[in-house]
Amino acid sequence: MTENLITKIIDDIRRGEASSLDAYLKTVEHAVDLEETQTKFYAHMIQLDGNGGVRSKDFIEFIARHIIQYVIPRSKILEADERDKKAKMSTHLMRLRSDAAKLFTPLKKTGEGGEMLLFILGEVLLGLPQLFCKMSVKTSGGVHYHGADGVHAGVNQEGKLELYWGESKLHKSYSGALDDCVGSISPILKRENDADHEDLLLLTTHLNLANSTYTEAVKNILNKDNPEFNGVIYCGLCLIGFDKDLYAKETSKEAIDKHCKKWKEDIAAKLKNKGLSEFKIHFFCLPFVSVQDFRDEFLRVMGLSDVQVAEIIKKNTADE
Repeated sequence: MTENLITKIIDDIRRGEASSLDAYLKTVEHAVDLEETQTKFYAHMIQLDGNGGVRSKDFIEFIARHIIQYVIPRSKILEADERDKKAKMSTHLMRLRSDAAKLFTPLKKTGEGGEMLLFILGEVLLGLPQLFCKMSVKTSGGVHYHGADGVHAGVNQEGKLELYWGESKLHKSYSGALDDCVGSISPILKRENDADHEDLLLLTTHLNLANSTYTEAVKNILNKDNPEFNGVIYCGLCLIGFDKDLYAKETSKEAIDKHCKKWKEDIAAKLKNKGLSEFKIHFFCLPFVSVQDFRDEFLRVMGLSDVQVAEIIKKNTADE
């Protein structure tokens, strides 16, 4: 009975259409099995416009439009939507958007744009609905919350609950992003030193599926005292972004394929070295013209100007 319920829950709470990414992301490789692992590899590039320009700003604006679904609990979204429909306005949803934006950090090295993109790749592209977002428990935009970048849900063929622990790392270098990502996800998947403890506690405390039956069913399964917890499968959802000069008009498909081959080999070797070859993982690679430019533009789109950033950092420093 529980297995059938989990399948129904996952089907009912899925959001988004995978095709919505087509205008912004070009698929280079999709769900390719990495040798001697349970990992599926994905490679994308940001789409170009008709003149060969990289659509980075359009892409970031697309990411930002998912802010309410990323940050705000489902019941609050539904409540605001109902109130707006009754009033024939959109003020309540706009308020949620404003509230959500205030939780983002103004730091120039922020990785929250990548974390939000990972949410979209998991929930919209792969159909793995988000169960928990760290942003929803932040009390200030001036700090980062430590732990996984999000927790998504899936279901296997036997109807068992899969927890997908998210890790997004944006670095100037490919090797730095890869090392950081695998190093962060490893202790969580292997449950070393209670690496999953705080996130699991927050998940069970703040889980909100806008359906009390669904919420309590998932909470019950995630109760460590419940024998059903033994059937929960830990999985990974990973994204690495890095600077790579692959957007020039003269870049050939052969050159891109050559890089993808190396990325696949490196990721497989790194996962095996960390003892993660038996874990189910979806691993995304996304080269940028400039990761720092992506961060800067993300802050601008989120409404954090240089003056606002300086003021928030000044306030946070004074409060310490």
